[in-house]
Amino acid sequence: MGFFFNKDQGKNKAKDHNAVQGALEDAGQALKGDPLQEAVRKKKNNR
Repeated sequence: MGFFFNKDQGKNKAKDHNAVQGALEDAGQALKGDPLQEAVRKKKNNR
């Protein structure tokens, strides 16, 4: 039955992506200066 709803999936996917990106940016701002967050960011940049 899920195939009936595929026509709207593109619109919702873009909206969900924007919501997730906004939440990640907010979380990143809230954790700014946190030593653990800085260590994770540093490790990620060294890959």
